[in-house]
Amino acid sequence: MVLATDNLDGFRIEIFFSLPVWFRVLAILFLCAQSLSYALLMKITQDFEREKITHKENLLNLATQVAHDIRSPLAALKILNKSLVSLPHHHRAILGGAITRTQGIATHSLTHNPPHTDLRSSSQAVSSQDLGSFKIATVVTSLVKEKLLQFRDRSGLKLFLNISAGAEMLNAKGNELEFSRVLSNLINNSAESISNDGEISISLYALGNKKIIVEIKDTGQGIPAHILPRLGQKGASFGKNSSSIAGTGLGLFHARTTLESWDGLLEIDSTEGLGTLVKLTLNGE
Repeated sequence: MVLATDNLDGFRIEIFFSLPVWFRVLAILFLCAQSLSYALLMKITQDFEREKITHKENLLNLATQVAHDIRSPLAALKILNKSLVSLPHHHRAILGGAITRTQGIATHSLTHNPPHTDLRSSSQAVSSQDLGSFKIATVVTSLVKEKLLQFRDRSGLKLFLNISAGAEMLNAKGNELEFSRVLSNLINNSAESISNDGEISISLYALGNKKIIVEIKDTGQGIPAHILPRLGQKGASFGKNSSSIAGTGLGLFHARTTLESWDGLLEIDSTEGLGTLVKLTLNGE
């Protein structure tokens, strides 16, 4: 190190001195340690903030999904509540089915997302350990009956159910509760795409020996070609601006991820101004 100064006579004085090697090494190590500590602290802070955001997002997604899926069975209950005094037997059966499905949605949410657990997997579809098989015709028929009651105040809306010969005995691989949620949301989407008069047709048939097909076809407003590829992604929605509940895209996202987790498939074909066809492919047992 050089220390330079000028004296009063104009002479320049230079004083040379050097730090010990061990001191310089220690100083370098100290600076390196300080830099590493700062970088580590920043990373811990960023990870902590990221975890907080993820935790909040998963809680919000869970709450939104439950609120989204629970609308249909509660709508049926609300309508039936007006005529409980003289409730016919078939209405009581629909009421019982709606109550069971509502309880199932709540139970599923609680058992898969108990308090104080890691919620990073809360948005995932039903795991393979939850899978079984179910009589798909029974589920479809029961749900269509519920929808007929839910939409009975819409005189211009017609619902049709077509079950092909032999399909009554088909067993689909999957989770009955989750499939009910998927189908309910898709029928709701079709109903919301029809402003006044229109039709929704639900068809069930077998494709070969191993595949089961459920189709939901409507005569609604249809979907523009440039929007179609985005449907099924989280947050992607269309045609619900006039609905009392704005579209979140969760229904289609849940349907796609659920079917894919069962090695199934969701396909959407639509023509703007003519209507939409949603095709669900499941594996038969």
